[in-house]
Amino acid sequence: MKSLSDPAASSLPRGISLNSRLAAAAGLLLAACVPALAEDLPKIEFEKVVYDFKTVTDTDTITGAFKFKNTGKADLMMPQPTTSCGCTVARMDKFIYHPGEEGSVSFEWRLTGTRGLMSKTVTLQSNDPHNPRQILTINADYSPLYEVDPVSLTVDVKLGSATAGTPVKIFRMDGKPLQIRRIETSQPWITAKLLGETEILVEVKGLAPPRRYNETVSVYAGDNDKTPVTTLPVFGGISGELIASPDSLFWSITDSALQPGRSEALVTRRLRVRSLSGKAFEIKNLASSLKGLSLELNELGPGGFEVTARLDEVPKLGHEGFLTFETSEPTMSKMQVPLTVAVLMKRPEPPVGAEADGQPGAPVTTTTTTTGSGAAAGPAAGSAASGSAASGKAGPAGSSK
Repeated sequence: MKSLSDPAASSLPRGISLNSRLAAAAGLLLAACVPALAEDLPKIEFEKVVYDFKTVTDTDTITGAFKFKNTGKADLMMPQPTTSCGCTVARMDKFIYHPGEEGSVSFEWRLTGTRGLMSKTVTLQSNDPHNPRQILTINADYSPLYEVDPVSLTVDVKLGSATAGTPVKIFRMDGKPLQIRRIETSQPWITAKLLGETEILVEVKGLAPPRRYNETVSVYAGDNDKTPVTTLPVFGGISGELIASPDSLFWSITDSALQPGRSEALVTRRLRVRSLSGKAFEIKNLASSLKGLSLELNELGPGGFEVTARLDEVPKLGHEGFLTFETSEPTMSKMQVPLTVAVLMKRPEPPVGAEADGQPGAPVTTTTTTTGSGAAAGPAAGSAASGSAASGKAGPAGSSK
């Protein structure tokens, strides 16, 4: 055997130590392995990450979409994006994109009640190890041509009744005629009609299932027939004989929440249903659209029940759905309560020798957004896929607490 000091034993120069030679060989091996590992990773690439609308005057609602492509070699997975404020809504059509597949993050930004140079952000989580958290920015300089007074309405109404109507004034800031073409409401139980040239009357009817609501009245004027010149937010609630509290159930957890020794508070939520007048009623056919959610129904006393909902499984990418049940109250024979599970994903590990962008280590929130809010009576949205079924009967009428 030739010694390490023999020039013929190595192509490296004389005097290089054994450790140095081994380190060099390991570096060559690592360099060869990293590209191979990277071939099996997802990779998200956006056409642009900043959407600049410049000056906006003739509409108070702006929309757009950030387009992206999975240029990697594995499936790209992501939940619904989150936004920096409630005035901005961002959505995606699906959660998984195959290699080479394109997608988009659509958004809508309501500018009502604001003015000047503003910026909002959309945050998108994904399993791309090099870009697990992408910030998308929307800029606009809003100088409204139309203004309304008041800038929003809060209207509470009882089931089966209607409000007297609330007048809203509309102004065109350049002094020209309004020329209102049409008025649209987001729900048929909200009506708006024109009073003269500068005022509309908004009325809310209690014809929808009891719940909290967040709706709009859109006004189209001038030559712009595609987008509203101003949008009036209408908030409030429709109340009935039965009330559910809270009006929605929400979990924010990690997949380790079900490990032994973890607090039950992480996976358990409670819902109370009571009669406002304290009269007796029954609950039956309690169910959930969420797989792995166990339900337990207990009577609290006269005119009340408590539902205990416990997560036995953590959905992979979060869930939006409903808890549904039937009641013996004729005016509210069916009720549904929105439920949302937001899963905290740990950031994927980057390939050996590569560094991921962003903050290291800590889990990141992947939040999904409910399509509605508040406990509602009416047909259940979709079939109840799983969950326990239960029924109960409230005792004699008593004082409501």
